[in-house]
Amino acid sequence: MVEADAVVLALGGASWPRLGSDAAWIPYLEARNVGVSPFAPSNCSFDIDWSKHFSSRFAGEPLKAVAVGLPRGDGDIDWRAGECLLTSTGIEAA
Repeated sequence: MVEADAVVLALGGASWPRLGSDAAWIPYLEARNVGVSPFAPSNCSFDIDWSKHFSSRFAGEPLKAVAVGLPRGDGDIDWRAGECLLTSTGIEAA
């Protein structure tokens, strides 16, 4: 047995039901008085007018090791690194 002050369950949301991410675990946990935080959007996307050739060849492909810099008001830059996915209509990232 393990004792802990807190436990975080990262079970996925409800955004991809066909892949099993349907949030069916929420009623199970709530019925047992386990606190569940409300969902909040975490993906962002950009629409891009890809050529038909590019879209047919690369839609669904991941981009690995992507870094994005966002300038702050004080002149510094906040960097975020991660991955994103090319879609038929643009780019999606979590």
